[in-house]
Formats: sequence, structure tokens, C-alpha cells
Amino acid sequence: MADWLEQMVDEIRATQAELDNQKRAANTFYRKKGEPEPFVIDDPDASIGSVRIKADEFYGKGFATAARVYLEKRKTAVSGEDIARGLEQGGFDFDAQGWKDENRVRTVAMSLAKNTSIFHRLPNGLFGLKDWYPEAIERKKGKKNDSAEKNGDAEVEED
Repeated sequence: MADWLEQMVDEIRATQAELDNQKRAANTFYRKKGEPEPFVIDDPDASIGSVRIKADEFYGKGFATAARVYLEKRKTAVSGEDIARGLEQGGFDFDAQGWKDENRVRTVAMSLAKNTSIFHRLPNGLFGLKDWYPEAIERKKGKKNDSAEKNGDAEVEED
């Protein structure tokens, strides 16, 4: 990454940290007055969707393990982009995988789609865990077998 771009990112992070400190101070005054806090603070341990992700939750884990744990926490199918964002927030080391920032979401989606022993891609493009959809997967297999039989590709059992 270019030096100027890294510097810009560092400045944005510093500005965000300062802004979060000001929000915390304002929230403290509102709380002391018995009023609702006006600001939500971007916290590294904040929630994504309806779950909390610790800042180091996925650090050092393999991709499939981290993605499975993330989906188990979410308890619903989500997009490849959501998974990439959740893993990133949880400290997953995409750089160690050699996954470039500009292709990260695409690479995550391709990796999930290829790992059919754990993940299942829904017709709407979202990803869930294979264990969540046994009936749908069986129906899909049944349709493939019916199609193969109609085309004469069915296997013949020998006695």
C-alpha cells in the first residue's frame, strides 16, 4: 500500500478514536442526568448483526473454522460480505491467507461455495451451514438423481 494511503488510514483512525472519546464523555454526562445516551460508540468488541464479536476471536484460526463459528453465532444465513466483515472485525488474518483487500469478499464467497461439506449456498446467494438445511439438500440431491435417470445416466446396480 502507498505511504500516503497508510498515513490517511492512520489519521482517520486517530480522528475516530478522538471522536469516540468525545462521545463517551457526552454519554457519561447524559447518563448522570438520567437521560438516554445519545451516541453509539464504534467499539472493537461491538456487535455485528445481532452478535458480539471479540476483537481477537478469529485471530490464528483457519478460514473454515472462523467462518463456521461466525455463522453459528449469527444463527442465520448471511452474505459473503457480512462474513468477511465479521471475520475482519474478529481479527482474522486475511493477509496470512494471501487474500488481497480488493478481492476479499469474492474470495470469501468462492471459498465458502467450494467447501460444501460445511457451508451451503442458498439460491439468494447467502451462505449458511450445511447442517441447517438437510431437507433442502436432500431434495436437491433427489432432483439430480431423477435428472440423471431421465437422461439414462443412472448407475445400474449389479447383483
